[in-house]
Amino acid sequence: MYKREESPLVCRLPGNLFEDFGNDTITVCPFVAQKLGWQRSDTNPLELHDSLGNLAARTIRWVEGTKLKTLYDAERYGTGQLLILSSAGRTQLEATVGPLNLAARVIATFSGEQEKNFRREVVAAD
Repeated sequence: MYKREESPLVCRLPGNLFEDFGNDTITVCPFVAQKLGWQRSDTNPLELHDSLGNLAARTIRWVEGTKLKTLYDAERYGTGQLLILSSAGRTQLEATVGPLNLAARVIATFSGEQEKNFRREVVAAD
């Protein structure tokens, strides 16, 4: 773990912390959330609420495809996650840390029949 003074804005939760995540998950750093008065939701550990109880930040994770293709199937497969700030959450965060530079990049994996034409491709970028 890191010290409060070394706190990044975003941190990664270990994949086994909630027993059902295969990979690390991004979220607002607990030290930053504490400084802002944000509390983690009791029902969804990937949601943070501000001091008024309004949603401030949420991590969304997704899986596209099954990765269970047979020898003669083609498939597009991908996993991902996104940390979203509400308008109020962004305003509160920028008042503390300064302007944010937000960006996104999505990479998909495509595999053709009999493992032919396997490729990774950027399908969205900012």
